[in-house]
Amino acid sequence: MEKVFPSEGKLLHSIRLFGNEATHSDNFDEEDLLDAFEVINFVFNLYNRLVQKKIVKEKSFKIKTKVSSKKNLFLLRIRLTVTGYFNL
Repeated sequence: MEKVFPSEGKLLHSIRLFGNEATHSDNFDEEDLLDAFEVINFVFNLYNRLVQKKIVKEKSFKIKTKVSSKKNLFLLRIRLTVTGYFNL
């Protein structure tokens, strides 16, 4: 995972270190455990973020295409009007 998603891989590595240390010592409390769960939850939501990113990119492309096509139509009307082929 660290090769494809380096930041998430580093986060999971910290959880691994936490788990190893927590197993053999009593230096951690309930707040540390809750922090670890929050990190794990964030990493596990990677799939949701990737899906959402794809959806948002598609919507952005759709908007850009509509704007671009309206702009191109507007420019075409101007060209046709200037050349006398179309009257506004």
